[in-house]
Amino acid sequence: MNPRRFAFILSWALVLSVAQAALAASPSVGPPYPPPVAGQRVYDYAGVFAAATIAETERTIVAIEARTGAQIAVYTQLKPGATTDSTEADARDLMDQWGVGRKGIDDGLVILWNLDETLKHGQVQLFAGPGIQAIVSDQRRQAIFDDDMLPLLREGNLDDAMLVAMRRLEQILIPPATDTVGDRRSGEPDRSWALGLVLVASLVSLAMCRPGRRGPRSPRGA
Repeated sequence: MNPRRFAFILSWALVLSVAQAALAASPSVGPPYPPPVAGQRVYDYAGVFAAATIAETERTIVAIEARTGAQIAVYTQLKPGATTDSTEADARDLMDQWGVGRKGIDDGLVILWNLDETLKHGQVQLFAGPGIQAIVSDQRRQAIFDDDMLPLLREGNLDDAMLVAMRRLEQILIPPATDTVGDRRSGEPDRSWALGLVLVASLVSLAMCRPGRRGPRSPRGA
């Protein structure tokens, strides 16, 4: 066999094996979804984010959870033809199946991406449980999408859109610490706001039912 032809066949065999491995690693399109992995917050099954984006998103989610207890999950999948309503339903199903958010407080947030074949366009939902809506309201989440994410999504820049969304959520959920008298005495950061969040979240959880949650509505082709 001609050495060049052999090298060409070998290179294509390697490409096919990598593609088959990637397909095998991706679960079927949800819902239902595969079980969550302990300690993992970002599930990029569509393969659209850079490793640095995933690492920074994980870091931010862990920081938010450590300070507030609120839980966030990011999930991407290839789902052509998804609509705003169907993506909202998918995000709700993911939250329900995985139990994102603490029991009795319902302070979970799901960022679900349904992407088409280009891996540049589709639908995004920032779907919040009742216990986190007191802080990250529908209006705030819609503003994050419209003002921060959408300009980047129109350029096909999913990495920066994901990162800017996480920065905004971190700013909202972890405001700068204030230098109170108690802080100066103890040398510890003020945690009174976190206690207030838990109290408000508990009251909202009692007052609202799960079907009432809604996420920002993203136009097709974002």
